[in-house]
Amino acid sequence: MSPIHDASAHPADDPQAALDRELSEQYDAFQALSEAQGAGSAYFNWGYRTRRGQSYAETQERLVEAVFTAAAPAPGDILVDVGFGSGEQDFFAARHYSFARLHGFNISRRQVEHATRRAAELGLHERLVFHHQPAERMQALADASVDRMVAIECAPHFDRPRFYKEAARVLRPGGRLVLADIAFAGWTGDLPLRGDEKLRRMGNFDHNRAEWEVYFHTRELRNINRETVPGCLRSVWHVLRGLPRIQQSSHRRHWLGLALTSQIMGTGLLLRFIRYDLIVLERR
Repeated sequence: MSPIHDASAHPADDPQAALDRELSEQYDAFQALSEAQGAGSAYFNWGYRTRRGQSYAETQERLVEAVFTAAAPAPGDILVDVGFGSGEQDFFAARHYSFARLHGFNISRRQVEHATRRAAELGLHERLVFHHQPAERMQALADASVDRMVAIECAPHFDRPRFYKEAARVLRPGGRLVLADIAFAGWTGDLPLRGDEKLRRMGNFDHNRAEWEVYFHTRELRNINRETVPGCLRSVWHVLRGLPRIQQSSHRRHWLGLALTSQIMGTGLLLRFIRYDLIVLERR
């Protein structure tokens, strides 16, 4: 079984440490709930609808496919997936794309353990290696050691300036970072920046772009609000349907929070004060 490397996201006295602990606990709970419902290897994203009649799982898989296709890995490439969820998106990538090795990074220990265990069971432990380290401090990686990096619906949880800097550190010049990313629309101005830490991390699109362009060229920017709204709203029903089977009060709180977040995001995408983009960046 692949080793699980551990590192905290921030020093103990860092004011952002509390939010990182909350996110870690939240995704530990999501993984535990998925495993209890027999769906431990489910995708953790809102999906990308390409045709009517798609199942929820197929819609989610199409988003993974869109991101990895945009990353365009080549044989011999070293890949990174930050915020990989259950790891299912990386097992999909291993089946459909040629690359030498993929390193996954996640702050949920339970998700790291699950993905590591599955990689060993499938004989992929040499090709897929999962680390319990934050995206802002990928200590397992040397400078300029990575060819491609993907981030699917997770950058809104990151300390973005630190993440962009760290991504630039580990990517080779000309390396590619592909994000399925969610942010407040540019016209919302500095309103998100005046909110709590969660809103500040999600950020205003224009502000986020200014941050990443310190290190990256923007090679492709495609708004996909229309394709992601159906899955986002569908996830509310998916979450609520599983609620009666949840006994632990803390897990019920996280599960209800996920339903509420999905409803708010879906409304924001429809009204376009939130935007969802597929972004392809190239390391300067």
